[in-house]
Amino acid sequence: MRHLTLCLVLCLFPLSCLAQWTAHDVTTTGDGAVDAYAADFDNDGDLDVVGACVIEWTASWWENTNGLGTEWTEHVLPGSIYGIMCASAADLNGDGHLDILSAFSIDENIRWWENGGNGDSWTLRTVASFFEDAQSVRAADVDDDGDLDVVGSGGSSVRWWENMDGAGTSWSEHVVEASVNWGHHVNVGDVNGDGDLDIMVAAMMGNDVFWFENLDGTGTSWTTRVVTDSYNGAIHVEAADIDDDDYTDLVTCAAGAGVVTWWRNTDGTGTDWTQNTIATIYSPEYLAVTDFDQDGDPDVAGATYSADGRDVIWWENTGGAWTEHLIQGDFESASSVRAADLSGDGHPDVLGTSYATDRITWWEFEGGTPEPVVLTLTPTSPTDVPAAGGTLVYDAHLISNLSYPVSGLRYWTDVILPSGSPYGPLMVQPFTMTALMDVTVPGLTQTIPAMAPAGVYQFRGHVGYMGGPQVGDSFVFTKQETAMDDGGAFAAPAAEAWQVGGVWTLTGDPTEGEKLDASMVNTRIPLEYALTDVRPNPFNASATITVELPDVSELTVAVYNVAGQRVAELARGRVAAGTHEFAFDGSSLASGIYFVRATVPGRLNALRKVVLVK
Repeated sequence: MRHLTLCLVLCLFPLSCLAQWTAHDVTTTGDGAVDAYAADFDNDGDLDVVGACVIEWTASWWENTNGLGTEWTEHVLPGSIYGIMCASAADLNGDGHLDILSAFSIDENIRWWENGGNGDSWTLRTVASFFEDAQSVRAADVDDDGDLDVVGSGGSSVRWWENMDGAGTSWSEHVVEASVNWGHHVNVGDVNGDGDLDIMVAAMMGNDVFWFENLDGTGTSWTTRVVTDSYNGAIHVEAADIDDDDYTDLVTCAAGAGVVTWWRNTDGTGTDWTQNTIATIYSPEYLAVTDFDQDGDPDVAGATYSADGRDVIWWENTGGAWTEHLIQGDFESASSVRAADLSGDGHPDVLGTSYATDRITWWEFEGGTPEPVVLTLTPTSPTDVPAAGGTLVYDAHLISNLSYPVSGLRYWTDVILPSGSPYGPLMVQPFTMTALMDVTVPGLTQTIPAMAPAGVYQFRGHVGYMGGPQVGDSFVFTKQETAMDDGGAFAAPAAEAWQVGGVWTLTGDPTEGEKLDASMVNTRIPLEYALTDVRPNPFNASATITVELPDVSELTVAVYNVAGQRVAELARGRVAAGTHEFAFDGSSLASGIYFVRATVPGRLNALRKVVLVK
């Protein structure tokens, strides 16, 4: 048996994006884990993890003990703290060591832990006190003076704190916006491409996504720009060039609306935005943007409070469309997700937290990518067919590694003749492939007629779209001498001689159209596009137009009078493969000559004259 993978245009079955993920717990006792951040705190060349656990009275970082992310040692940070909402790393004092920066919602502070060297000593310091309902914080050089400042969002305002001495011991507060309705998440980036760092905020209670333009590049003058003010439960915002046009786009999620969105920065200035939906999902909480499949464009990962087993997922950017892939479906109340190479293998892994189960976990990309759909054909009868003909019996096994169903598919068979030419299809069956399908269809049969030429054949099965993306498998059989006709000459077997049997069935309870009975098994799909018939012609009042499509197509069928005016449109839109009949009612038209035109872009442009006689 020879396995064939025919995914040439993998818009249906994307291979590169189907990563296998293995979960590794950093800790299972992070009380109320809401955030985690990966950074090399001990300067040993691998990534460690700091966690934000909102119910804890302490904070910790976990040392990546073996450098592979499978062994962790907890180190408790000094100070009695409570209500830590986020965690990040930055060298706030410029000494070459990564410090830890956090926002505290309960005591309404912005604080940082100074790393004394290699993570073996820490000093707790304060950036700001009495920052109302502190939710989110970032480090960035807002005033472009060479040191890191701090940007934060809270219950009613967005502010930044200037690092006055560059050492993180003296801070000056600047108000960016004083009337934000619960700024749940803040981020920093150059939105309008002018070289200055701007600030982005998702305001959950106000249903707003804002960005604030740094007008002079020093952070002393700001203009509020609205991306949307009707984004129910806006909770997270990231910046990335999603469409590769060199402009900074935004990626957001809204917990109330249950949507993940990217906003196209249409002219690069951040004043005009086009909304594009990545996914709809219950209560998305947090996003991470990176090139997970390493194909050159940014993808998006998400943590959700999902009620349907989609807790930690990622969406592959397929150039204008998005394909969803499950990382883990039972990570209850997933509260954050970040991209980080915790295994040190050069591929981005995923780091996340679960508020309900107190877990900080990371998922390792296993490298090898399983084929998304695998079809295996196994002959269960002899494959040496006698001269008088015979019947092949085989089992078909279909495995789908896709986490979503795919409808409108076909299972079809054909053969490669001893001459090397393809012949068929011999059988075509439509079906819907369910998510993570694993089904074996036993006892399928294929008759090899006596008039089939002698030699070695390849019997092939295919799953996918005829003429489009597909996967397949095959096995070889041999036909003995060819039966001759009465004159001793070879007679090609008629199509009806290639009989098939058995039913391609689905798991579960198939709906109508998903399971075909024996009378439907021999349905043949046309081999060419054609406007084949108009009958009767001439006609009185009504006629039937027949069009043949070998594949799913965008079909238009219209009728025109001799002046070129369209008098009727019989079909417009996506039509399944097969032979289709369309009724033309001419009862309201005058007697005369008309023209029927059938078109499929790039495939069919056929015209047929018809005569209406009353």
